[in-house]
Amino acid sequence: MNSKEALEFINNMFVQKNKQVLNDLETSLFLGMWQHKSYKDIASQVDYSEQHLREAGANLCKKITEEIGIKVSKRNFKNPIEHQYQQLYAQVSSSQKSIAEPTNLVQRDESEPTSLPEQNYNPFIPLQGRVNPQQFFAREREMRRIFEAFNSGSSVALIGKKGLGKSSLLWRICQQVKTFVESPCQAVFLDLNLVDDEADFYSALCNEIGIPNSKGHMLARNLRNCRIILATDNVGNITSKGFSRHVFEQLRGLAEGSDPFFRLILAARVPLNELFNDSHN
Repeated sequence: MNSKEALEFINNMFVQKNKQVLNDLETSLFLGMWQHKSYKDIASQVDYSEQHLREAGANLCKKITEEIGIKVSKRNFKNPIEHQYQQLYAQVSSSQKSIAEPTNLVQRDESEPTSLPEQNYNPFIPLQGRVNPQQFFAREREMRRIFEAFNSGSSVALIGKKGLGKSSLLWRICQQVKTFVESPCQAVFLDLNLVDDEADFYSALCNEIGIPNSKGHMLARNLRNCRIILATDNVGNITSKGFSRHVFEQLRGLAEGSDPFFRLILAARVPLNELFNDSHN
């Protein structure tokens, strides 16, 4: 676990219990303590005194201790959190395995209830649409690679069959942009299942960003002060609903250069070279 993965794990625990995630000061302290920095070193990076950070750090350790049920201190900060993460991950893996891979067949007494035992309840069924934040789990590797691409100025395509969790991952990426993207930017999520045609696409895009309805040169002009992470789901609908290839060409153009207006993350079921080929047909 690196520091950002640990921070996301702890924030997820607070969200699951309808509690506030860590504020800016707590986030700075968390990341600093995870990296074994002294309060003096942390104070050099934030606008707070060393004494104030000591008090806030003690409160943060108490807050996390109450949440995970294991004593957390500045000297022993990483181990309890990593232990709790591993415990929860093992529980989820065990629960899924007990459903997917039954190992024993026994004759059932007809008087016994037919419902599944509570410990075998799978919160990830039905596997349709986006899962809510409380059910999102164990995509740290994919998210880390995606944010590494964003921070290098690149865009990303998620290609896979239906039901693999692309929509949930897109949605989670949008929620985490402010935490993990190094330069300030705005996350915009567009589901092309809800878009009728090209005009509706541009209207929805501009409305989500908060700029006048536009396309072409005027769209680029209206975006000159914007930096957007555009997450577009069900990209295959661009072709099935009669979009011209120029829509993707404009998005690609806006996402190119050393300081692009857009960085894109697109989710589709087939590779992009099949969706957006060079043929006018």
